[in-house]
Amino acid sequence: MTGLAWAPDGQRIALVVGGWGIGVLDLGLKGSDLLAATRLVKPSNDLPFLESVAYTPDGRALICSAGHAIMRIPIEGGEEPRVLARVTSPADASLTLRFSLDGTGRYLLYVHRWRGFRVDLANGSTTPMPIKTDEHPGEGDSPNAAW
Repeated sequence: MTGLAWAPDGQRIALVVGGWGIGVLDLGLKGSDLLAATRLVKPSNDLPFLESVAYTPDGRALICSAGHAIMRIPIEGGEEPRVLARVTSPADASLTLRFSLDGTGRYLLYVHRWRGFRVDLANGSTTPMPIKTDEHPGEGDSPNAAW
């Protein structure tokens, strides 16, 4: 499992499971085990290089990264998944993208090699955001970041 997110109502958890896809675990389902309470929302064969997942503020859709494409996937169907943004990353970036979604659902934050980036999901633009600390190596693994 690489991604996990609580629903705004606190009753469901979205999860990314490699080789399976994106699912929703309903914690309010009484009398069943966790596997039986998990419903597949989108299989992984449609979404390469899955990493992160987040709920939209209204809880009706999921935001996920499939490679460097940021997608909105409705939980109950009714509309097709759509690409909100395509992140342009440096050549040495991972094929997966770990992100944090802000409380409004409009901005996504990700980090690559000690540089932060804010993606506006309304227009797809990316803005660099400096990471300032007293001490960091400037090399190696990227730090984790969250709103």
